[in-house]
Amino acid sequence: PNKELYYFLGLLMTDGHLSKYSVSFEMMKTDILEIKPILENIFKINLPLYIYNRKERAKPGFINGRKIIAKSKMGNITLNSRKMSDIINKDYGIQIGNKTYIIRIPPLFWKLSYENKSYFLKGILDGDGSITTSGFHIDSGSFDFLDGVKIILETLGIKSRLTNINGNYRFRTLVSKELRDILKYFVIN
Repeated sequence: PNKELYYFLGLLMTDGHLSKYSVSFEMMKTDILEIKPILENIFKINLPLYIYNRKERAKPGFINGRKIIAKSKMGNITLNSRKMSDIINKDYGIQIGNKTYIIRIPPLFWKLSYENKSYFLKGILDGDGSITTSGFHIDSGSFDFLDGVKIILETLGIKSRLTNINGNYRFRTLVSKELRDILKYFVIN
């Protein structure tokens, strides 16, 4: 599998939704427009894109670390395919349904090549993380998910720590040579 597939799987685990019959993403318009060509390249199909005003669906808040207002443009991409959902669930171990507090990273991701782990982490960061001058952090409602991220980073020689902030978990790394080396993968060509 190629780097875009592992990027997609990392993003799906954080910002996507897997049902028995579909794979979908709902994000700010700018973010959805960035991932649309990546998804189309992976699946080799033209995916329909639905753009709408945020006020039609939910209250203001934050998405991907960006503050949104009630009138923000949002986007949705859905791939309706039971076969694809089955493959993602069975072959890659990604859970179907609501995953916020129970998601885990299947052990098969711990054994990926350095490059594929890097792209998988890039997908996770694009979904629920941010990069700062002191490293990066990822927020999640699932301790087990972040513990899996920590295991992946340990296999790459990157030190990190988990904290609990008001019932949500935060994972932080510290700047290191190993972290700088992995950050070069965070731009998908």
